Amino acid sequence: MIMKITKIEVQKNNPHRYSLYVDDAFFLGISEDTLLHFNFFENKEVDKAILDEISQIEDYNSNMNKAIKYASRAMKTETELFRYMRDKNIPKEQQSKIIDYLKEHSFIDDYRYTEMFVEEKLKNNKFGQNKIKYLLIQKGVPSDIINTYLKEIPDDIAYDNCLELAENKYNSLRGQDKNKVYQKLFRYLSSRGFNYSEVKSAVDKVMGDE
Repeated sequence: MIMKITKIEVQKNNPHRYSLYVDDAFFLGISEDTLLHFNFFENKEVDKAILDEISQIEDYNSNMNKAIKYASRAMKTETELFRYMRDKNIPKEQQSKIIDYLKEHSFIDDYRYTEMFVEEKLKNNKFGQNKIKYLLIQKGVPSDIINTYLKEIPDDIAYDNCLELAENKYNSLRGQDKNKVYQKLFRYLSSRGFNYSEVKSAVDKVMGDE
Protein backbone atom coordinates (compact mmCIF):
# COMPACT_ATOMS: atom_id res chain seq x y z
CA MET A 1 0.00 0.00 0.00
CA ILE A 2 1.48 3.32 -1.10
CA MET A 3 1.04 6.41 1.09
CA LYS A 4 2.26 9.98 0.78
CA ILE A 5 4.18 12.12 3.24
CA THR A 6 2.19 15.33 3.19
CA LYS A 7 3.93 17.33 5.91
CA ILE A 8 7.11 17.33 8.01
CA GLU A 9 7.56 19.84 10.82
CA VAL A 10 10.05 20.37 13.61
CA GLN A 11 8.67 19.59 17.05
CA LYS A 12 8.48 22.56 19.41
CA ASN A 13 10.09 20.87 22.41
CA ASN A 14 12.91 19.15 20.52
CA PRO A 15 14.50 20.62 17.38
CA HIS A 16 16.02 17.22 16.57
CA ARG A 17 12.65 15.46 16.29
CA TYR A 18 10.02 15.87 13.61
CA SER A 19 6.30 15.30 13.31
CA LEU A 20 5.52 13.21 10.27
CA TYR A 21 2.15 13.59 8.54
CA VAL A 22 0.99 10.92 6.10
CA ASP A 23 -2.04 11.41 3.83
CA ASP A 24 -2.79 14.69 5.67
CA ALA A 25 -2.92 13.02 9.11
CA PHE A 26 -0.32 12.95 11.88
CA PHE A 27 1.50 9.63 11.75
CA LEU A 28 4.25 9.76 14.37
CA GLY A 29 7.26 11.66 15.68
CA ILE A 30 10.62 10.62 14.30
CA SER A 31 14.22 11.47 15.05
CA GLU A 32 16.40 13.56 12.79
CA ASP A 33 18.56 10.49 12.13
CA THR A 34 15.54 8.50 10.94
CA LEU A 35 14.40 11.36 8.74
CA LEU A 36 17.80 11.57 7.04
CA HIS A 37 18.31 7.82 6.85
CA PHE A 38 15.08 7.26 4.93
CA ASN A 39 15.45 10.49 2.97
CA PHE A 40 11.94 11.63 3.79
CA PHE A 41 10.58 14.81 2.28
CA GLU A 42 7.14 16.27 1.70
CA ASN A 43 5.11 14.70 -1.10
CA LYS A 44 7.32 11.62 -1.13
CA GLU A 45 5.43 8.36 -1.68
CA VAL A 46 6.34 5.50 0.65
CA ASP A 47 5.16 1.97 1.20
CA LYS A 48 3.06 1.43 4.33
CA ALA A 49 5.34 -1.46 5.33
CA ILE A 50 8.25 1.00 5.58
CA LEU A 51 6.20 3.34 7.74
CA ASP A 52 5.17 0.46 10.01
CA GLU A 53 8.82 -0.56 10.36
CA ILE A 54 9.79 2.99 11.27
CA SER A 55 6.96 3.13 13.79
CA GLN A 56 8.36 0.06 15.53
CA ILE A 57 11.88 1.48 15.49
CA GLU A 58 10.77 4.78 16.95
CA ASP A 59 8.70 3.02 19.62
CA TYR A 60 11.71 0.93 20.63
CA ASN A 61 14.03 3.95 20.71
CA SER A 62 11.52 5.90 22.78
CA ASN A 63 11.24 3.08 25.30
CA MET A 64 15.01 2.70 25.39
CA ASN A 65 15.39 6.39 26.20
CA LYS A 66 12.82 6.09 29.00
CA ALA A 67 14.73 3.18 30.52
CA ILE A 68 18.07 4.97 30.25
CA LYS A 69 16.64 8.08 31.88
CA TYR A 70 15.17 6.01 34.72
CA ALA A 71 18.41 4.09 35.26
CA SER A 72 20.47 7.29 35.17
CA ARG A 73 18.67 9.02 38.04
CA ALA A 74 20.08 6.59 40.61
CA MET A 75 21.46 3.08 40.54
CA LYS A 76 18.82 0.45 39.87
CA THR A 77 18.77 -3.33 39.87
CA GLU A 78 17.88 -5.40 36.83
CA THR A 79 14.60 -6.38 38.48
CA GLU A 80 13.72 -2.75 39.18
CA LEU A 81 14.21 -1.99 35.48
CA PHE A 82 11.93 -4.85 34.51
CA ARG A 83 9.30 -3.60 36.97
CA TYR A 84 9.60 -0.09 35.56
CA MET A 85 9.16 -1.30 31.98
CA ARG A 86 6.18 -3.42 32.97
CA ASP A 87 4.54 -0.42 34.66
CA LYS A 88 5.21 1.68 31.55
CA ASN A 89 3.61 -1.04 29.36
CA ILE A 90 6.78 -1.50 27.34
CA PRO A 91 6.28 -4.60 25.14
CA LYS A 92 7.85 -7.77 26.54
CA GLU A 93 9.68 -8.42 23.29
CA GLN A 94 11.58 -5.15 23.79
CA GLN A 95 12.36 -5.56 27.48
CA SER A 96 15.15 -8.12 27.23
CA LYS A 97 16.87 -6.19 24.44
CA ILE A 98 16.73 -3.01 26.50
CA ILE A 99 18.10 -4.77 29.58
CA ASP A 100 20.95 -6.27 27.54
CA TYR A 101 21.86 -2.80 26.23
CA LEU A 102 21.75 -1.25 29.70
CA LYS A 103 23.96 -4.00 31.13
CA GLU A 104 26.41 -3.79 28.24
CA HIS A 105 26.78 -0.04 28.73
CA SER A 106 26.96 -0.26 32.55
CA PHE A 107 23.68 1.50 33.27
CA ILE A 108 22.79 -1.45 35.48
CA ASP A 109 25.05 -3.90 37.26
CA ASP A 110 23.62 -5.97 40.11
CA TYR A 111 27.08 -6.78 41.46
CA ARG A 112 28.17 -3.17 41.65
CA TYR A 113 24.76 -2.16 42.98
CA THR A 114 24.92 -4.75 45.78
CA GLU A 115 28.45 -3.80 46.75
CA MET A 116 27.54 -0.12 47.09
CA PHE A 117 24.22 -0.88 48.79
CA VAL A 118 25.84 -3.05 51.45
CA GLU A 119 28.54 -0.46 52.10
CA GLU A 120 25.99 2.35 52.44
CA LYS A 121 23.64 0.46 54.74
CA LEU A 122 26.49 -0.60 57.00
CA LYS A 123 28.09 2.84 57.20
CA ASN A 124 25.14 5.23 57.10
CA ASN A 125 22.18 3.21 58.37
CA LYS A 126 24.10 0.72 60.51
CA PHE A 127 21.79 -2.12 59.52
CA GLY A 128 22.54 -5.72 60.36
CA GLN A 129 23.01 -8.41 57.73
CA ASN A 130 19.46 -9.73 58.01
CA LYS A 131 17.87 -6.39 57.17
CA ILE A 132 20.33 -5.69 54.37
CA LYS A 133 19.56 -9.08 52.89
CA TYR A 134 15.81 -8.47 53.16
CA LEU A 135 16.07 -5.09 51.41
CA LEU A 136 18.17 -6.52 48.59
CA ILE A 137 15.69 -9.36 48.09
CA GLN A 138 12.93 -6.75 47.83
CA LYS A 139 14.92 -5.08 45.06
CA GLY A 140 15.18 -8.36 43.20
CA VAL A 141 18.89 -9.01 43.59
CA PRO A 142 19.67 -12.73 43.08
CA SER A 143 20.49 -14.58 46.31
CA ASP A 144 23.92 -15.71 45.10
CA ILE A 145 25.00 -12.10 44.59
CA ILE A 146 23.58 -11.07 47.97
CA ASN A 147 25.35 -13.89 49.79
CA THR A 148 28.64 -13.11 48.06
CA TYR A 149 28.77 -9.58 49.48
CA LEU A 150 27.23 -10.35 52.87
CA LYS A 151 29.96 -12.92 53.49
CA GLU A 152 32.53 -10.16 53.04
CA ILE A 153 31.20 -8.10 55.94
CA PRO A 154 33.75 -8.33 58.79
CA ASP A 155 32.20 -9.65 62.01
CA ASP A 156 33.64 -6.79 64.03
CA ILE A 157 31.94 -4.16 61.86
CA ALA A 158 28.53 -5.79 62.22
CA TYR A 159 28.95 -6.16 65.97
CA ASP A 160 30.33 -2.63 66.45
CA ASN A 161 27.25 -1.25 64.69
CA CYS A 162 25.01 -3.35 66.88
CA LEU A 163 26.79 -2.22 70.04
CA GLU A 164 26.69 1.46 69.04
CA LEU A 165 22.95 1.31 68.42
CA ALA A 166 22.45 -0.58 71.68
CA GLU A 167 24.31 2.10 73.64
CA ASN A 168 22.36 4.94 72.03
CA LYS A 169 19.02 3.22 72.58
CA TYR A 170 19.89 2.25 76.14
CA ASN A 171 20.64 5.88 77.01
CA SER A 172 17.12 6.84 75.93
CA LEU A 173 15.60 4.08 78.09
CA ARG A 174 17.50 4.69 81.31
CA GLY A 175 15.36 4.71 84.46
CA GLN A 176 12.77 2.27 83.14
CA ASP A 177 12.18 -1.24 84.45
CA LYS A 178 15.25 -3.35 83.72
CA ASN A 179 13.35 -6.28 82.20
CA LYS A 180 11.35 -3.98 79.95
CA VAL A 181 14.53 -2.19 78.85
CA TYR A 182 16.10 -5.54 78.03
CA GLN A 183 13.10 -6.57 75.92
CA LYS A 184 12.92 -3.21 74.14
CA LEU A 185 16.61 -3.29 73.31
CA PHE A 186 16.33 -6.84 72.02
CA ARG A 187 13.34 -6.00 69.78
CA TYR A 188 14.95 -2.80 68.52
CA LEU A 189 18.25 -4.39 67.54
CA SER A 190 16.55 -7.40 65.99
CA SER A 191 14.43 -5.04 63.88
CA ARG A 192 17.65 -3.46 62.62
CA GLY A 193 18.67 -6.82 61.20
CA PHE A 194 21.24 -8.14 63.66
CA ASN A 195 21.37 -11.83 64.51
CA TYR A 196 20.61 -13.29 67.92
CA SER A 197 24.20 -13.66 69.13
CA GLU A 198 25.08 -10.08 68.14
CA VAL A 199 21.98 -8.69 69.84
CA LYS A 200 22.39 -10.68 73.06
CA SER A 201 26.06 -9.81 73.37
CA ALA A 202 25.43 -6.09 72.79
CA VAL A 203 22.45 -5.91 75.15
CA ASP A 204 24.27 -7.77 77.90
CA LYS A 205 27.27 -5.48 77.52
CA VAL A 206 25.39 -2.16 77.72
CA MET A 207 23.33 -3.41 80.66
CA GLY A 208 26.40 -4.52 82.54
CA ASP A 209 25.72 -8.25 82.57
CA GLU A 210 29.07 -9.22 81.07
